[in-house]
Amino acid sequence: MPLARRGFPPIPRWGDAGGTITALIALFIVSYPVWSIALRRDLDLWATDDGPAHLLRTYAIRLGFRESLAFPRWIPDLYRGYGYPVFNFYAPLTYVAGHALTLAGESVWSVFRILSIGATLIGATGVYALVRVTSSRITGNREDRKSTRLNSSHSQ
Repeated sequence: MPLARRGFPPIPRWGDAGGTITALIALFIVSYPVWSIALRRDLDLWATDDGPAHLLRTYAIRLGFRESLAFPRWIPDLYRGYGYPVFNFYAPLTYVAGHALTLAGESVWSVFRILSIGATLIGATGVYALVRVTSSRITGNREDRKSTRLNSSHSQ
């Protein structure tokens, strides 16, 4: 059964690409104070609250792949050689991306900065998409109502 019949309206179309791109550029400019922190030269990851944990996980994923573990979940060198299941408790994909960037020649410090800026911008883009979709449903934007009517007529 299509979603429109179950009470869920179809997702409206995004409209013109120029307005969306302009809005995303404005969003990145407005969010500059958030992601510009990662660009500071005096940023000390060891002095942040969770910086040492992120650096340890980056080290652990690099060590696991260097030791030919296919998908490292248990890192044998942690906790005085007894090992610890680091990636059973926290998402490893970020650190896999960090490992790939270190293989490309970036330092761990640069990788941490690149990933934090990327995560901030991707998160801001996701919030923009969520607000755009939900606000057009609530306010009943005329453009989106037309596309919703067109989408719902095809689903019957």
